[in-house]
Amino acid sequence: MSKLIVALIAGAFASMAIAQTPAAAPAAPAKAVTSAEKAKEVEAVTKAASTGTTGAATAAKAEKATAASKAMAPEKATMTKEQRAKQTEAVTKAASTGSTGATQAAKAAKATEASKAMPKSELTAKEKAKEVQSTTEKATAAQNPMGSAGTATNPVAAPSKDAAKK
Repeated sequence: MSKLIVALIAGAFASMAIAQTPAAAPAAPAKAVTSAEKAKEVEAVTKAASTGTTGAATAAKAEKATAASKAMAPEKATMTKEQRAKQTEAVTKAASTGSTGATQAAKAAKATEASKAMPKSELTAKEKAKEVQSTTEKATAAQNPMGSAGTATNPVAAPSKDAAKK
């Protein structure tokens, strides 16, 4: 509560201090820019932003890619289905980062085996309930070292019912 009061007082003081501060002098008028200067600035920015490739460079790259593709075409035409399947599988494996259903099933089987290897509890339901209750009581006692007389955050004991009647 005291922090809130301090914050409110500080805020009120800050707003009063700002109100008493004189307004800043108006800025000097900006220099008039001519259209020639604007054109030079636009040209400089355009040159800096360009990627450096022209239509001719892009066409040359496309021509090289087409030539490489045509060079591979006869090789692909003579491939058998099995060879194509192997090549496709190799490319797919190289590009694949996710797991397949088979790998997920293998992981699940390993996890199941690991869980079966763990020893199981031989306690009955009543024994488990008693164990949980004792653990809860221990945790409560650790959190409240004063017992029922008070709490750790409020060590003063609550008034009894007899005191309330008086």
